[in-house]
Amino acid sequence: MNQSATSYATRSLAVLLAALSWAGGAFAADPPAAPATNPPARQLCDENWAGDFYTVGVDWEIKYQPAAIKDYDPRKPEDPWTAREGRYLRMGDDPQYVRRYVGRFYDRTAASAFEGRVIREEKFARYTNPRYPVHVARTGALLVNDAFTCVVRLENEAMASATWIVEVDGRLVVGGETACKNGKKTKTVQVVDCAGEKTLVADKVTTSCGARITSCLNPIPDGAIVFEHTYVDDGPTNVAVRAFDLNKKKRVFIRDGINEGGEDTALLGVSDVDGDGIPEVAYRIAGSDKVVQQWKWRNRGFAKVAP
Repeated sequence: MNQSATSYATRSLAVLLAALSWAGGAFAADPPAAPATNPPARQLCDENWAGDFYTVGVDWEIKYQPAAIKDYDPRKPEDPWTAREGRYLRMGDDPQYVRRYVGRFYDRTAASAFEGRVIREEKFARYTNPRYPVHVARTGALLVNDAFTCVVRLENEAMASATWIVEVDGRLVVGGETACKNGKKTKTVQVVDCAGEKTLVADKVTTSCGARITSCLNPIPDGAIVFEHTYVDDGPTNVAVRAFDLNKKKRVFIRDGINEGGEDTALLGVSDVDGDGIPEVAYRIAGSDKVVQQWKWRNRGFAKVAP
């Protein structure tokens, strides 16, 4: 074979190899997709959701800007605080304006006595607006979401007496406590339809008047929710877990526990144990992630499974 023929054959072989390489790339299987990951299960707790208290209103004519918002400071209870309209159920609904208040009271008589001080004492004069009379105001429920797609109705009895209202997965969850009576109080957490009219399910916990009840909401994506109530009532920490199927409007799981003891104690709680985006009910050893009992959401209810 002469040099010209050899060169031609070499070029032909190179073209063929290039073509095969391109074809292999064109028809090769795509690399395997990364495994799907679920968002972590959500948990919303109400320990900082203060609402439905009395205060003294001093100015309703402040234009909204972020710098105008000043939270209530329990360390300085006589300092003014502000809230944007629409943050509380009974505090107006025009977010262009901010209202200024002084004090926080859960008894109207105490609020009225403080109102007299605000009117008389010179130190409060710089906070007031002469166009708006100093007065006792009831805030109504804290509206937890920045915006609602569901209808929040003051006409709804549960909402009118609620401490807080939060929208979760197209429904309203409403929490509130009764006044102390005969040494007892009752906290009620209800789920209301998005129209703000019908209560779908309700859960109640009764304790002594001095107990602080923290309620955590654990939504399940297919139309269910788990309530976890924690409180100390003259002794150890009590935990009450309740799960509700919102589509069927019924309770489907209940578990109560007392979290006390040493470092080997199994503590009841609700968390996303396996990271699949759906909460489990589980007992964990105190101070560790070791699960000794657990219940998983299956077939519209919680079933006990091996840890």
